[in-house]
Amino acid sequence: MAKTRSVKDKPGMRKRNVLTTRSQQRKAVRQSYPKEALEAALAEARQPNHQPLNAIAKSHGVPSSTMHRHLTGTTSCTHIGRQPYLSKEVEDQIVDKILLWLDRGFALQKSQLAAFVFHIAKKLQPDSRMIKSWERTGTSAKWTRGFLKRHPIISERLAQIKGRETGPDEYKHYVELLAQVQAAFTE
Repeated sequence: MAKTRSVKDKPGMRKRNVLTTRSQQRKAVRQSYPKEALEAALAEARQPNHQPLNAIAKSHGVPSSTMHRHLTGTTSCTHIGRQPYLSKEVEDQIVDKILLWLDRGFALQKSQLAAFVFHIAKKLQPDSRMIKSWERTGTSAKWTRGFLKRHPIISERLAQIKGRETGPDEYKHYVELLAQVQAAFTE
């Protein structure tokens, strides 16, 4: 038996009963219909003497609001999800710098990679909203995982280099290279 409770949304509005059992609450699933069904429904809706949109949508199992959005051309979203924190150009420059380091044989751990990315990004895009946040908290592990997922070549190269021993001469060369990179960004 479903339990209901009274809810008053805003002052001055009537109370309404809300179902509180899990079986009564339904979660929406994005695009739970095949792409072909949407295309067929849109083709039918573009015919000269077509049925009402709601009837077409119901017959094809597609939301009518989605059909309306596609027919009117107000579908402007190119991707689902958050906007990237750094621009594609900045990320490409960061990838080039990281690959340069990896070509020279320096193994980077994920924490070092995150610090390196922050340092380069701060020079390339200093007024980014994420840089200001990273100054307080540092790059997040979630962002670092996403960065490595967007640039699988770095993940592959890190896996190849991982496990190699680094001697004192290589560390000295590493410090010199770091000075060169910092000098290049301060110019």
